[in-house]
Amino acid sequence: MLLQSLCILWLLLVESWCSLPKNYKVRLESFNFLANSNSPVATTNIRLLGRERALNGTITILEDLDNEHFDLSADAYIDPTGGGDYKQIPFTIPKLPVCEIFKNYIQRYGGATLKYNVNTDFPFDGSKCPIPTGTYYFKNVLINTDGWPQIMPIGILKGVGSIYKDNEIIGTLNTILIIESIGL
Repeated sequence: MLLQSLCILWLLLVESWCSLPKNYKVRLESFNFLANSNSPVATTNIRLLGRERALNGTITILEDLDNEHFDLSADAYIDPTGGGDYKQIPFTIPKLPVCEIFKNYIQRYGGATLKYNVNTDFPFDGSKCPIPTGTYYFKNVLINTDGWPQIMPIGILKGVGSIYKDNEIIGTLNTILIIESIGL
């Protein structure tokens, strides 16, 4: 009976903690995709617009992205003071097949931000594999932190994603997010 009461108390505490408002806000500061000129897999025409820094533009996939030939990985770094002294943090995605990354990571943490047929037609949900050649739009995409951890490091967060074709890096995606405390 005591064990059951403790389990119920623990579940109530966890549920209460998870429902607390986040004590940070996030703004997209920059977004750059650099393709290897020897083997370009995509081209982009992405801009950040307005005071909110909404992501707008297109990405053109030049060949079908399948699990046999294409992998992705990502690392994250934080600079709490803005002085350029980035330290790697444990928010990483190991090198995995492209469709697996979209299903298991992008949809989970980016699903509130990237809404299919609302602000993009890119199949981030992993529903299409291979991801077909074509041009995909992004329209007024703003960072939504629903599904993100309750506590995040404050400062400049740099994300570096790498795309591989047959185990060779063929492109990198660099994003900068500004994470600010909003107090409790």
